Amino acid sequence: MRTERFYESIGIAPNDSALKSLFSPMKEIILKNKPKLPQVNRIPQPLENRVLLEDLVSEFKVFVEQTGKLALLDAKNNINLKVKKFKKLKK
Repeated sequence: MRTERFYESIGIAPNDSALKSLFSPMKEIILKNKPKLPQVNRIPQPLENRVLLEDLVSEFKVFVEQTGKLALLDAKNNINLKVKKFKKLKK
């Protein structure tokens, strides 16, 4: 199992679940459906309704890119800008 090799590589014993939880892979982070609901009112999420943080990365990337483009467009339309384009980052 790849996860067990990961824990072994950083010196965590296979049966040390408390220490493992500090280094859990992102794929294992389940987002709550209603995070602001008081703890006493929460019920377990059905398996089919679980959303993993890693699964949201591509959607969040699109959101951030669109937000940047729309912010620039809004600024161009409402503010006299000296710079009219985003700079491309070198990879």
